[in-house]
Amino acid sequence: MRKVSENVGGVLNSDLKFHDRLNSCVWGSETPKEFESMWLSIMSDYGLDNNDWFTPMYELRQIWIPAYFHDIFLAGLLRTTSRLESENSMFSKFVNKQLSLVEFWMRFDCAIEIQLEKEGEYDNANSFSMPQLMIDSDLEKHGRKVYTHKNFYIFQE
Repeated sequence: MRKVSENVGGVLNSDLKFHDRLNSCVWGSETPKEFESMWLSIMSDYGLDNNDWFTPMYELRQIWIPAYFHDIFLAGLLRTTSRLESENSMFSKFVNKQLSLVEFWMRFDCAIEIQLEKEGEYDNANSFSMPQLMIDSDLEKHGRKVYTHKNFYIFQE
């Protein structure tokens, strides 16, 4: 997908107020109505009402503007920074920006399969084996029952 900077002229591209308003509209709108009002105002103020890029983006607003997702529970999609970086690192081995959609999908699918296989191995190890105890205390025994192997070894240290 092309970026905003590739779709506005040089004057707008260097206009910080335009970028701030557009950013606030896209990321700061609390409701679809607020987004639409701000968007239409920006498009009008900057003469972008019939722009070849902004017009289709506006038509697709329900699938990319956060204000349209406020009533949908998305906690399962949220990631911590370290987990996101780990996933990005894993996927970057399989994808790049020059790929066609079909190539991307095939590589992405392969990456998911590999990730699921690794998770299965970890689940199997955690279900059918027990980490070694170092001091044989009740606390350590409890820890190996409630933690995954990896977290138990951190706990053990």
